[in-house]
Amino acid sequence: MTSAQVGDQVVEYVMDGPDDGEPLLLIMGMAAQLVAWPQDFVELLAARGFRVIRYDNRDMGLSGQTPAPPPTRAVVAKGLASRRLATSDYTLGDLADDAAGLLAHLGITSAHVVGMSMGGMIAQELTLRHPSLVRSLCSIMSNTGHRRFGRTSARLLPALVKQVRAAPPTTREEAIAAGVNAFRIIAGDEFDEKEVGALAELHLQRGGISAASRDRQLNAINASPDRTPRLRTITVPTLVVHGLRDPLVLPSGGVATAKAIQGSRLLMFPEMGHDLPRSRRGEIADAIAANARRADAAPTEVEAIERLVAEFFAAFTSGPGLDERMARLREMFLPDARIVSTVGGSIRNYGVEEFIEPRRTLLSEGGSLFEFSEWPTHGQVDIFGNVAHWFGRYAKSGVQEGNSFTGQGGKSIQFVRTEDHWLIAAAAWDDEPTA
Repeated sequence: MTSAQVGDQVVEYVMDGPDDGEPLLLIMGMAAQLVAWPQDFVELLAARGFRVIRYDNRDMGLSGQTPAPPPTRAVVAKGLASRRLATSDYTLGDLADDAAGLLAHLGITSAHVVGMSMGGMIAQELTLRHPSLVRSLCSIMSNTGHRRFGRTSARLLPALVKQVRAAPPTTREEAIAAGVNAFRIIAGDEFDEKEVGALAELHLQRGGISAASRDRQLNAINASPDRTPRLRTITVPTLVVHGLRDPLVLPSGGVATAKAIQGSRLLMFPEMGHDLPRSRRGEIADAIAANARRADAAPTEVEAIERLVAEFFAAFTSGPGLDERMARLREMFLPDARIVSTVGGSIRNYGVEEFIEPRRTLLSEGGSLFEFSEWPTHGQVDIFGNVAHWFGRYAKSGVQEGNSFTGQGGKSIQFVRTEDHWLIAAAAWDDEPTA
């Protein structure tokens, strides 16, 4: 194991598998270290040709600790009650930036990304904030950040509250027993006490898990926004894995994630809880490898156009990475392309920069649009020779001047094939009238 300096964070990591393997980043969940990934699962991935990278999130294991007073129970309770009341030392976006920084430190320009539980949330954020870094995405036993889906089972809450209120263990044996019990109440049908006990001991050898570290990560989850609208902009091959017996993140979290990400594949297991059952690890590793191969497969002509359309809409998302998305949007147009709006019955004809720059300003930190995104709801691609056309409907949502809004409309995008790729020659759109 070794460490990387990522900004002001120290990130501990370990690598397994062939040196020339395709990089695959494993992101662990809340209150767990990199050793929580079962070693045989890591070996299964390495055997499929991946260079597997695991790391400790900040405040876990041997990575850096936040130099701040521990969160109080009142602060944690407010965050659990309402996102509006939540406060945190950092967000899931910051944790995603840590992952991006680690890849940069390792000289990796893109990787397949697999996240489990909170790690799935971080993996989603990494894909949204740094899309060029992610070849394929796998989200395991996670959710979209929408509080209606993937909640904790009400039956589990008393046991979780009891754990939180319990006195800290004073001996090694008590600490291991507490770790085993913490996993037992969220596991599925194949709970392996011996394996979990060994994992708990590994955690202890690397510093254990403090209540402050756990609560900081919980606050990060609670203070982070719903990702659902932005997930609709993800275009990389995506696999969603969930257990039907998961009490910590109910299966609706996996279903919502798969519904939000266009073209994703959902894999659910009847005996799986909030764990990786040994009998399914080979199957999950195979599914991850198959999903990674989808990233390497050359897209059909129609798929290539559909990806460009998704990328076009994804550019108009407020928040981190805006300048990168706008720069990519400029690259998608022919220099003399025209963009026409007929919204409100008035025809407005823009050049590329006339179209992009005002929208970049609106979506930027000092602009008037917040939590904004738009996405295609359905459409059709027609191709003839070196010209192509996408016509379809789209939806949008956001906050302007403190008021939430939604809308929908229709868009027509014309493409021409150049020597290397397709580019947008023209686009036109109209919106449905608002009440």
